Amino acid sequence: MSPAVSIIVCTMNRADHLRATLNSMNQLQVPTGADVETIVVDNNSTDNTCEVVRSFASSPMNIKYVSETRRGLSHARNTGMAHSRGDFLLWTDDDVILPTSWISDMVTPLMSGEYHGAGGRVKMSPDLERPWMNRSHFIRLADTRCLGDDNPAMIGASMAFSRDVLRTIPAFDVELGAGQPPAGEDTLFFSQMLVAGFKIAPVPHSIVEHHFSPDRLQYRFWLKNAVHSGLCAAYLDYHWRHKETTHLRERELFWKLALAGFRATRKRQKPEDEGCLRAELRALGLITQYGSLRQLANQPRKYDRHGFVKKTVPSG
Repeated sequence: MSPAVSIIVCTMNRADHLRATLNSMNQLQVPTGADVETIVVDNNSTDNTCEVVRSFASSPMNIKYVSETRRGLSHARNTGMAHSRGDFLLWTDDDVILPTSWISDMVTPLMSGEYHGAGGRVKMSPDLERPWMNRSHFIRLADTRCLGDDNPAMIGASMAFSRDVLRTIPAFDVELGAGQPPAGEDTLFFSQMLVAGFKIAPVPHSIVEHHFSPDRLQYRFWLKNAVHSGLCAAYLDYHWRHKETTHLRERELFWKLALAGFRATRKRQKPEDEGCLRAELRALGLITQYGSLRQLANQPRKYDRHGFVKKTVPSG
């Protein structure tokens, strides 16, 4: 069997990072007989992203430019899928360096027929590592070093699934993902795959190197990350898991007091300082989660419990 593979990269205003990613893509080893296309979805960039992508027009990786003006990573992901023709869809980000064997690493489990999905590993560039980082920081930076080799987690920077999956789970949720207040579109899609019974292969030997902006290490980023994590948890708990949570106001107040007490005992960080302690991240995330769940209460659910297709619900 000769695999037809579509690599999809979604990007917005990261032209310089994207150039490095596409350069690394040109070094990928293409499995014998494979038909590979690369689709770069420009999510309404205002920099020279279009020119960067078109400069790779003669690339052996068959790199194509697609525009999606609706802001939001899930809009871009869904547009990428709509323009793809591969039997296997491979996903990565616009600020990574790929290992040369990445295509084969990710596609081989899918070609066996035993698996419908594959989850590679992501590790931050060594120059971005800091002594203060712990498991919580790694997870929030999408660094998978804390995962066991048998963990099948699918992270957007290195994941793959067969097109057959789309017959059951037709799209990424456009209310989630970068560009929307909550992130986590890949978390929901991965969770839906597990519930649907799709088998996902861990690919621990395939590691992409993440070269994100150092700004993401700043205190202001960590606070934003905690808020987005809380919003995502609330969205999934309410709309997808149908989780019944009681005493939300009391729980929110408890964590607000805990956060205030924590901050009162420590020197306040400046927005540009690097790092944030796990206790502060946890408290802020839970405050946001419980507050959001209170606001969501009694609204129409957007999914059946553990459902695969989003409902059309009345607005307002």
